Amino acid sequence: MRYFITGGTGLIGAYTTWRLIAAGHEVVIYDISPDRVFLQELIGEDAAKVRCVAGDITDLPFLLRTMQEAAPDRVIHLAALLGAKSEENLYRSLEVNCTGCLNIFEAALACNVARVVWASSVAVFGPRHRRVGLEGALPNDALHDPNIIYGACKSLSERFSLHYRRNRGLDILGLRFALVYGYGKDRTLARGTGGDFLTQLIDNPALGKAGRIPAGDAVIDFVYAEDAAEAVVRACEASDNRAVAVNVTGFRTTLRDAAATVRAIVPDAQLEVEDGSWKGTIHHYDATSAEREIGYAARWGIEEGFRHNIEEVRARAAQSVR
Repeated sequence: MRYFITGGTGLIGAYTTWRLIAAGHEVVIYDISPDRVFLQELIGEDAAKVRCVAGDITDLPFLLRTMQEAAPDRVIHLAALLGAKSEENLYRSLEVNCTGCLNIFEAALACNVARVVWASSVAVFGPRHRRVGLEGALPNDALHDPNIIYGACKSLSERFSLHYRRNRGLDILGLRFALVYGYGKDRTLARGTGGDFLTQLIDNPALGKAGRIPAGDAVIDFVYAEDAAEAVVRACEASDNRAVAVNVTGFRTTLRDAAATVRAIVPDAQLEVEDGSWKGTIHHYDATSAEREIGYAARWGIEEGFRHNIEEVRARAAQSVR
């Protein structure tokens, strides 16, 4: 099967590409700045099987031409301007996260693509789930209440997605990822990821450096990158979903307990954990819809995922000094 992946050398994109190439599929990556080094690190010699095209999703003529040449069976749209960068530049955020998303949907429709899977975000829900008195997981169909530009753009794009399904016949599904982590997360900093504290939490101890963890009482839903890729692949294999988008979750813990997990793996880890939270942040999202719609359930526990992440950081660091 032929796949066309935007943002295919980002964290989720690279792990997804790895899975698809290993399964014998053809992959064309469309990325504004393809990180071939990262692909090589993850995939090894098989990275040569991947065609990388440097392109901007806001450039509809070039996007359409490239997609037509690739003739994909499936389109995976992961390119985005993430949270912090979206807040800095509202016009660029609207251009990339909304117009760019429309361009993907239009191009997929024009190229008769059988299935489109794209990255939404739990940021569409905003602070509603943090209010005192709300118990249990936030339902998959909860009302959107974004309080950042990135979340607002993703919420609007979910409406676009619903339109293309209902009115244009496009088979499409959004995946609302919680906090995805894994080797290579630091490469997303330039795109405005809000998970820069993960470098302090995981990478620094792996390399013998001190780390400082803010908001130790915050409850975070950690999704390991290999689970995120699993969700993407399963979504590509599904069809005709009822939900417009589903929550892709992992395992929840406080940042304080996450630091304790790292210390158990790296006994000499120098981690300073601050008190407090980010406005009472408690990640707790319904996971049953993803299991029902695409057969996804997280497999990588926090201890297992952190350990693998730390081992990868150390292994890559060792290779770089040879």
